[in-house]
Amino acid sequence: MNIYAKSICKERVKMLKQCFDNVREKHPLVHNITNYVTVNDVANILLACGGSPIMADDSGEVEDITSICQGLNINIGTLNKNTIPSMFLAGKKANVLGIDVSVMRVDKAVNVSMELMRGKGLPVIYFLSAISSLLCQNNEQSAEYVKSCNLILAGDRHIEMAVHHRQDNGQIPEGIGEFADNYLKRLFSKINREGRSIYMVMEQESYLESMEEYMEESYRNIEVHGNVMRKETKGEADRIVNEINACIPDIVFVCIPAERQMKFMEKHAAMMNTRLCILIESVQPLIRKETEEIPSWVEKLHLEGIYSWFKKEQKIKNTIVGSVFKKKVLNEASEEEAEQKPEDSSEENILDVQEENVNTLEKRRQC
Repeated sequence: MNIYAKSICKERVKMLKQCFDNVREKHPLVHNITNYVTVNDVANILLACGGSPIMADDSGEVEDITSICQGLNINIGTLNKNTIPSMFLAGKKANVLGIDVSVMRVDKAVNVSMELMRGKGLPVIYFLSAISSLLCQNNEQSAEYVKSCNLILAGDRHIEMAVHHRQDNGQIPEGIGEFADNYLKRLFSKINREGRSIYMVMEQESYLESMEEYMEESYRNIEVHGNVMRKETKGEADRIVNEINACIPDIVFVCIPAERQMKFMEKHAAMMNTRLCILIESVQPLIRKETEEIPSWVEKLHLEGIYSWFKKEQKIKNTIVGSVFKKKVLNEASEEEAEQKPEDSSEENILDVQEENVNTLEKRRQC
């Protein structure tokens, strides 16, 4: 064996050792869809390496199981008509600008969230928005953090449209743009029945007040705690963490801008005593839809005009961000399909038609 071959062998042995060390340190739960000949061998090998195997191939449960696991192993050596659909469902995600977004339905996402909350460690659910997606495009560290989250869901209508564009050949179902709101309502209903507690990290005092009012009116069995994190200083973040550890909530919602979310979690997640952390930039759209009234504090201060202007500014900002995001998605899609369909330039028209359909559906619901 020459010197070059020896050096390659050493590098591969070193890499293999590092992989085994990582498995033994983290004890990952690995979902396996394999044939019945090798099922015992696969499970025993994973156990010997330090992992935790789970063997499930029923199409009714594979999506939920894969979502709570840290790995997926599919054996295609001996395929059969029963396991092939399960394999496709287990690996079903949509890649949006380099981030794999789950395509599971709202009810399944809520069930998976409850299972994560009952598990060990601190699982993190991330709602990817157009803003955070663009941030990940320009910041590799942010992208790596988002990819490390246990579950990534669509956080706004731009992401939902991109997911359906990828998965459903451009078909846009009714209710587009409402995934996050419907998820929150169903999750709140579940934890309300169980009498759970939550902690809200909000960007503004008015947001926290409106959230507390909304929860008091709609979900009285949920114990609500929270505070405002105005600055990115260490003392401000430490104060929030200390409050969380004092009340030990079941779920912590971090509802601040995407970049601040990631910095806060990277530095302080390990210190928080909670069962589940959900990162969603804002819950205000849900509250506005449910109440539709100008907050009382705005009326008392006679600031209705400024409040309406601010809401309009937010819509303008979202429209601009959505346009930039759509252009990025289209550019990525055109690069992928350039070799297969170099003459096809109708991709942008498809998304424009989709957006028109969404606007039409929203107008119909308002009527």
